[in-house]
Amino acid sequence: MKTILITGATGFLGSNLIKKLIKRKYLLICLIRNKSNLTKLQNIKNNKNIKFFNYEKKNLKEIFIKNKIEGIVHCATNYGLNIRETKEIINSNLIFPLDILKLAVEFRVKFFINSDTILNKNISEYTLSKQQFNDWLKFFSHSIKICNVKLEHFYGPGDNATKFVINLILNLISKKESISLTPGNQTRDFIYIDDVVNAFLKIIDFTINNDFIYQEFEVGTQNYIKLKKFVKIVKKLCKNKKTKLNFGALKYRKNEKMTIKVDIKNLEKLGWKPKFTLNQGLIRTIKYYEK
Repeated sequence: MKTILITGATGFLGSNLIKKLIKRKYLLICLIRNKSNLTKLQNIKNNKNIKFFNYEKKNLKEIFIKNKIEGIVHCATNYGLNIRETKEIINSNLIFPLDILKLAVEFRVKFFINSDTILNKNISEYTLSKQQFNDWLKFFSHSIKICNVKLEHFYGPGDNATKFVINLILNLISKKESISLTPGNQTRDFIYIDDVVNAFLKIIDFTINNDFIYQEFEVGTQNYIKLKKFVKIVKKLCKNKKTKLNFGALKYRKNEKMTIKVDIKNLEKLGWKPKFTLNQGLIRTIKYYEK
């Protein structure tokens, strides 16, 4: 039975991935913190093939000593939402995964799969810290197989309420009087969580069964949409005729990337393609929050 270490196990991406990996009979070691909320794993947290390791109470090295870890999937991410301290973002997105990466090399772990962003590094402290860690991944790639997975904006039931799509849905469901937005001319590629998880499953299989040094995958649908149109679609699906959409009330972020292009050819070679249309994913997500 292969043992995989998962960071960000209680988060949106990590918890959804774990639910699929458990069905594949992996032994999963899930890193958690003192304040980790196991709600997303409520139905499987007592599964005999899941081990939880609180790295704030014990030395990380201990888990590598006591377990023969085959690979690592790094899902933990600090988006910098409502966080003022740059140090906290750097610790989460750079120092913490770098510590794990160095231990992986020391204990001859076979692979490290990283969740990254498709956005430019100069947009925010979050994107910069993610790019800096990717540079370290390349540096260590001659010692361990590295897959870097660059994600477009993914969403779905149970996501963080502070993230754009979920925050928008919650405001529209509650029929908030008005929502302040940028002009909305950014082009984006929104992808449903199930498609993202299936991409990771394909990448895990590829990584286990092939020899390489560094491989990069971009994950998206290649169905691009302007943010303004996207917001109007969400409003319509929420059956909201009351809320005023104040496009232009907010300025674009500094160094905002106006156009997104996602290259999924490497994933297509693995037999992956997105299954959910934008409407299908949004309807599922809206119904979840309406309940």
